[in-house]
Amino acid sequence: MRVWLFVLGIVVVAERAADANCGCLPKLSPESGSVPLRGSLYLGDVYLIERGDVSVRWIGTPGTATWTVADGAARLDYSGEEGSELVVMTFQRYERARYKLESGWHAPTTAPRAIRFEHEESEWTCASTDALFIELDQPTAAVRVRWTHAGLTETLVLPTDGSVALGLIGCCGTYISPDELHDGGELDLVAIRVDGSEARILGVPTFISSRMYSFNLKPMVAGYSDADATHADEPFMPQWLGLLLSLSLMFPLVYISRKISH
Repeated sequence: MRVWLFVLGIVVVAERAADANCGCLPKLSPESGSVPLRGSLYLGDVYLIERGDVSVRWIGTPGTATWTVADGAARLDYSGEEGSELVVMTFQRYERARYKLESGWHAPTTAPRAIRFEHEESEWTCASTDALFIELDQPTAAVRVRWTHAGLTETLVLPTDGSVALGLIGCCGTYISPDELHDGGELDLVAIRVDGSEARILGVPTFISSRMYSFNLKPMVAGYSDADATHADEPFMPQWLGLLLSLSLMFPLVYISRKISH
C-alpha cells in the first residue's frame, strides 16, 4: 500500500511540474498570499466551476464570495474583514490556496512591463506546442489579451503567475491560433490586479509575430544582442518529459510491489 501511495505521489508531482513548465494556466491566480479586503481571484479551469469541483470557505469572520465565468476564465469576487482568511480548494487535484485579507494591501505604483519573449515550437504525439511565451516583471492576477488579425479582434482573460502564454500549449489548450501568431497581428495586453485596477502592459510591440522570436528567451532590454541568446534561460520543460520521467519511475516500483505481495 505504501509503495502505491509513493508511486501516486511521484505521478502527481511530475504532472504538476509538467503543467508548470509547459505553460498551462495556473489553477488559481494569485496562488496565495495577502490580498485587499475586496477584490477578485482568477481560475484557469472554468470546467471545475461548471462541475462544482471548487469549494470556498472562510477562517475568521465570514465574508462573501461569488463566481462569475466570462471571457474564458472564472473570476471569484470576494469581500471580507481585516484579518479573515479566504480558503479555496479544487477537488480535482486537491489544491488549496489561502488568502489573508489586509487593509494595507496596495497595488504596484508602476505599470508592468514585458521583459522576455520566447517562441517554442515542438511536435510530439500527445503534446505538441506552438506558442509565444511573454514574461512580466511583476505579478498580476490576470491579463486581458486583445488580439487583432486580418481585421478581426478577439478578447480573452488569462489568469497568470507572471507570464502570458499564447498559441497551442501542449495538452493544456489553445489560446489564439498558432497560424495567426505566425502571420502576426496587433497585440494589446492589460494587467488586471487583485483589487480590480488595470494597467496597460508596457514593452509589447504593436505588431508582433511568434516568428520574430527564437526558441531562447530574449530580454527586451537595451544592450541585449543575439549573441547573448546562448546564455539565456533554458526553455520550459515539455509536458511529455515530466510524464515520461514519472512512468520510468513507476514501473520498477510496481514490479517491486508485486514481488513483495507474493
